[in-house]
Amino acid sequence: MEGRIVFIDGHCVLCNGLAKYILKHNRDNTVLVASLQGDTAAKNLPLDKLKNVDTVLYLRNGVLYERSSAALHVISDIGGWRKLIKLFFIFPERLRNWVYNGVVKHRYKWFGKNDSCELPSDLTKSRILD
Repeated sequence: MEGRIVFIDGHCVLCNGLAKYILKHNRDNTVLVASLQGDTAAKNLPLDKLKNVDTVLYLRNGVLYERSSAALHVISDIGGWRKLIKLFFIFPERLRNWVYNGVVKHRYKWFGKNDSCELPSDLTKSRILD
């Protein structure tokens, strides 16, 4: 699939914060958002990726990124000054993912877990996929 879709854990407050940030700041609307638990993920992601909701996945023009690489690519793709986030690619992926995994391990404890989804605004509804 061509285009850009970020897949997040629909229950994770931190992940939903990332989704809100993307929807608010990606003014050219090039990045779409989908839940790892939804139909779009089931249709576009390998089965082994669907079983693991402890990572952000970013399908960018046919290439699937995960963990810290997904987060860095999606933030830089929002545009503007956020392109500077690419500077973090100077750090080895192993180190970036070690930090990322530490946050993931404690995300529900630190940020909480959603029991329900927030309804999107009319402006963002078309950029949120099932």
